[in-house]
Amino acid sequence: MGRASVTCVLASVLPLGLAAMVARPIVGEQRGPEHSNRGAAPITRYFNFRGKATALISSGEHYGALINRQFDFESYFVSLERRNFTLTEAFVGTYVEPDSDADPTGQYPLQNPLSPLNGSFISPWARSSVPAGPKGGNKFDLTQFDEEYFDRLRSFVDLAGRHGIVAQLGLFCGYDAAHEFIWEVNPMNPRNNINDFAAGVNRSTVYTRAAGSAMVAAQTELVKRVVEAVKGADNVLMQLVFTTNGTSPEWADDVLAAVRAADPNRTVVVPVQWMSSLNTDGTSVIASCGAESDCQSALPDGYARPTSYFVPNLFDSRTPSAEVIYTANHNMLTAYRRTYWGWMLSGGGALYNCDWAYTVGHEAGTATYPQASATNSGPQYQDMVAALAEFMRGLPLDAMYPSCIWVSVSGGAHNPASVFGLQSDHDFALFVAKDGSVSITLAIFDTGALCDVVFFDPLVAGKVLSRESNVKPSADLDLPPDGDIVLLVHC
Repeated sequence: MGRASVTCVLASVLPLGLAAMVARPIVGEQRGPEHSNRGAAPITRYFNFRGKATALISSGEHYGALINRQFDFESYFVSLERRNFTLTEAFVGTYVEPDSDADPTGQYPLQNPLSPLNGSFISPWARSSVPAGPKGGNKFDLTQFDEEYFDRLRSFVDLAGRHGIVAQLGLFCGYDAAHEFIWEVNPMNPRNNINDFAAGVNRSTVYTRAAGSAMVAAQTELVKRVVEAVKGADNVLMQLVFTTNGTSPEWADDVLAAVRAADPNRTVVVPVQWMSSLNTDGTSVIASCGAESDCQSALPDGYARPTSYFVPNLFDSRTPSAEVIYTANHNMLTAYRRTYWGWMLSGGGALYNCDWAYTVGHEAGTATYPQASATNSGPQYQDMVAALAEFMRGLPLDAMYPSCIWVSVSGGAHNPASVFGLQSDHDFALFVAKDGSVSITLAIFDTGALCDVVFFDPLVAGKVLSRESNVKPSADLDLPPDGDIVLLVHC
């Protein structure tokens, strides 16, 4: 029987994620692979949300709950809280998608919340009196603001907070810079506004200083208004851009400075590629990445890099088989389960599964149209993510760090990156993507105490498969007969 690698896959010490990270960081500890449970320097990994170290985990809607008047976000937040989800992500209204991405009778019957229909798109910028604007309304005036929008924004953030949910607000996207059919409906497209200063702007320049000082001023003034509107809220993170398509770090510096001017204490999510180039002085910054290459190549020196673990970019969740590492012999649910559990059990700080089953009229995530049924969406995925969220919620995260030196896993046809673990001085968590028969032996150092060992179901929140007390810290463990392994040890 071949021995599996017990060198854990480690996520970056920055709390990277599938979409981005959220909330005020808390110091945890990462300790080196010594033959001890004790070790080195503190690092930032998890988030201090309302006094508790928190991993932010959710299966949530496709980023349109705020800007779509028809979307009932109160019912949506109730459904997230019911599953102990702690994160939602939403664009603020500088980005919107075309009607063809939402119309069930159209070419792309996605029922997409980020494509509001029937004049239900609401943006921070006010509509003018000039007709023939995008998305069923008049053209925009990029120098004026819509107070109805800011009322909705404050209500959105307040209700999210009441349900224990952190709201990550995407200031700009960047996806529109790469796709003309999306740029066609953007408020900053000259055809969609009445402002002379926008006349020379195109999708290649809109997120650069080449857009002109007046356009950058309109963008940064919007940023200030949005940030000021939620100033003081303890459950908001500002995301600079969703993707770096068509954007420049110099322009991003202007946007970051606008955030800092409006609220110096607001934490900001930036692409990991910009960590070394942005002027982040005086700003609490979290890095995000959407691909293994981003995580490995762009992190500053001194940060842990994943070795062979891939963090998928799920913006286009219709093609997960190209984006996860366990797809060769498994169905899609298995692939996503292993990706998500592996990410969080290797030190990920947050996870957001973009779930197409949340739509207008189905704010509880119950839509069953083809796009939802064929992707990582709906109750099966929500239950799986809820199981992960419940497991992480029970860990002492302020003391945990990625490590597998406390366990030996052997047997089975393992991918070398299939063993993921966290540990503190007394608590140890493990996920093993199990293909074939395996054996697990504890190798816990520096403790004379006996241990409690609990195996959990990775698909059902809080479901215990087996429990054993008074286990020796060097014992061979009796494993559940089937399925991937989720293990918690306390000594």
